[in-house]
Amino acid sequence: MRTSPTFSRLRRRPTGTTDMKRGQVFTFAGTNAPRAGMTISETLFMSPEEHATIFSIAAGTDISEEFYPHPYLYLSLSGETRVEAPSLRVLPEGSALLIPQKTPFRVLAQDPCVFLEIEAKEGFCMNLIKTDEVFALKDLLPYEEGKIVNADIVNNPHMKMALMSFDAGCATPEHAAGGDAMMLCLEGEGVITNEGVPHTVQQGESFSFRPGAMHKVAAVTRFKMMVMIVRN
Repeated sequence: MRTSPTFSRLRRRPTGTTDMKRGQVFTFAGTNAPRAGMTISETLFMSPEEHATIFSIAAGTDISEEFYPHPYLYLSLSGETRVEAPSLRVLPEGSALLIPQKTPFRVLAQDPCVFLEIEAKEGFCMNLIKTDEVFALKDLLPYEEGKIVNADIVNNPHMKMALMSFDAGCATPEHAAGGDAMMLCLEGEGVITNEGVPHTVQQGESFSFRPGAMHKVAAVTRFKMMVMIVRN
C-alpha cells in the first residue's frame, strides 16, 4: 500500500526497527545494523512515483536480480555495497551508483553493508551524475572560499535531493524546510542548530527535522552534506 510522501517510522519487517528520531543526531549504520542471515529494509518515504528505502544486508546474502521502469540510485552508507548491473560495481562507503531504467541488476554483500535506495520517475539531474559510474557524492561539489555551493541530484514535484558544500565559518540563515527534511554529513564537521539547540555532526552522521522546524547550518571546518526534502 502506498502512502502520501512522508518520513516515517514505518513498519516493514518484524525484524526491522528504526531509531531515527527527529531532532537528534544518528547514523543509519547504527539504526539499521545488519543481522546475520537477514536482509532488512525500512522505508523513509514513499509516494506514487518515488521512494527512498534503507537496506541492511548480512554477509553472504543478496537481493535477487530485478529491473524497474525508472532509474534507481544507490548510496553506500556503511561497508561496501556490491551491485551487479550486469558487471560488478563495488561502492565504498559514501559512494553512489545510478542504474538506468530497465537494467537488470542485483545487490549482494561480501561483508555486512547498509545502503540507501532511491527510485524517482523523473528529476535526476544528469548534468551532475552519470549512469553506470560509481562516484563519491562529496566529490561532485567543489569548495569555494567564503561561499556555500549547492547543486541538485534529484528535483521533482515530490522530492528534492541536493548537495551542499560550506567553506569553514560559512552558515545558512535560520529557516524551515518546505516539508520533511533529513541531512547526511559527507565530509568535515558542522553544527545544526535546530529549534535553538545546537548539534554537532561529522562524516557519516545524519539529522532529521520535523516539518516547520526552524534551523540553521554552520561549518566548523570545510563541510559537505546531502539534504533530502519530501515536499508536502
